[in-house]
Amino acid sequence: MKQFIILIDSRLNVWLICLTLVLGIIFCSCNKDHCSSISRIPAEMKSWVMFPEGSYWIYRDSTTGVLDSVILKHQEIKIIQEDESHRCYEVLDHDFYSTNNIINSGSCAYFDYVYSCGLGHYFVGIVGESIDFYNLKYIAYFDSLYINNILYQEVKCFRTFSSNVHKNTQSYWAKNIGIIKSIKLSPSGIDTLNIFELQ
Repeated sequence: MKQFIILIDSRLNVWLICLTLVLGIIFCSCNKDHCSSISRIPAEMKSWVMFPEGSYWIYRDSTTGVLDSVILKHQEIKIIQEDESHRCYEVLDHDFYSTNNIINSGSCAYFDYVYSCGLGHYFVGIVGESIDFYNLKYIAYFDSLYINNILYQEVKCFRTFSSNVHKNTQSYWAKNIGIIKSIKLSPSGIDTLNIFELQ
């Protein structure tokens, strides 16, 4: 009887060891698609660029006087795996509808620490800091600023430098509001082509 119990006990141990090995192999192979770490969208950035779906802004083109309504149709945060190291990061995708197409691409996105949009770009940093890859510079911060006879609090100004007229912008951002003013500049950066102001 004692030999029978020892035999059952050793068979049970072998089965448990085999089962543990199989589960370990399955877990390791499944874990290849998971992230070891996730670089999240900075919390500070969210209050400047994220808004509920259905939010809208009305801009006036000072050159033509044309009004344009911009509506946030869809907002999605995705987790993207960067490389084989299982490091991942959040990507924010916005899909806008623009009645007069002032946001040329129709979408805006946060990727690689920069939020890019047809009306301007934003990143978390300090005044004077640049992100060379995007030709983007944080040029000014205002405790308060009047735009179109409306007083806004906490305004940041960013400038992109590009030979492409659609990417050469100076944009003013207000916390919890978004872009309140966007200036399209000539490739030289000297001449103002359009000024879009929030109404």
